Amino acid sequence: MDFKDVEVLIGSTVKTLSKQLYEALKSIGVGRVVEVGSADEVEFQIRQQVFDLLILTSEIKDVFVGELVKKMRHGRLGESPFPVVIILAGSADPLLIKRIGECGPDTVLLTEVAAQQIAARVKALALDRKPFQVTHAYIGPDRRKEKRPDSVSVPVMDVPNPLASKTKRGGLLALPRETKAAKELLNRKKIEGHAIQLRWLIDGILKATKATPVDVQTINNHSTMLVGRCQDLLFCTEKWLVSPIADLTGALIKAAESIAAEAETVDQSALIQLVRSGHNVTKEIQRVFPG
Repeated sequence: MDFKDVEVLIGSTVKTLSKQLYEALKSIGVGRVVEVGSADEVEFQIRQQVFDLLILTSEIKDVFVGELVKKMRHGRLGESPFPVVIILAGSADPLLIKRIGECGPDTVLLTEVAAQQIAARVKALALDRKPFQVTHAYIGPDRRKEKRPDSVSVPVMDVPNPLASKTKRGGLLALPRETKAAKELLNRKKIEGHAIQLRWLIDGILKATKATPVDVQTINNHSTMLVGRCQDLLFCTEKWLVSPIADLTGALIKAAESIAAEAETVDQSALIQLVRSGHNVTKEIQRVFPG
């Protein structure tokens, strides 16, 4: 494999580690390596250009960089959600590994062995990248070891592999087109997932209002989550310029906030407005994405 066109960002405050990683990458022919030493610089570099590979220590100057990876995966940082990401963990603490994994990296290595393993891992990722799982909370490699009976309802999609594209003939030219198509599909899956979540949350609010006594906690929790989903839906649909989705979603946010404000004494008219607003939003999504 020829890695001369591959561009890598290394984020670490440990200069010896950065040097070892740099040398390991150069040993397999990586063309360009940028080294930074703060989370702000990592964020700046991701905003400035699309790297093929990010190698980041889990914390840089006490800042957990997994949140930057999560923002990137969700389309809120940088031009592409699809750079290959390797995060280096300072320990094998299960809670740390779980926290890192929830942010969507392609793989996690222990810092102490990263320099020795990085070249082999980069080559392996260039040959094989896992499909991405897409939910409202997580976008990243599908890490489920066993498929649950309901796994059909969890959206999964193949994503571009910039390492593979940059190391095969013709891949470099095809990568922008593949990335654009994958971004559109990812956004669609997020929007369709939000539609499912909106219906589920509204049904939960309705059931909570009918409970004896009224389940105020569920009403408040579901209303808060509903507003959050709506806000992300507005972000995902900001380019729907000829669609009324923004106004419809705004009405649903208003209805959810009204329900939360009167959780103990929700009247029927407020529930009717909530259901109607939710129906209008999901109906518009189905109009734009039929089938």
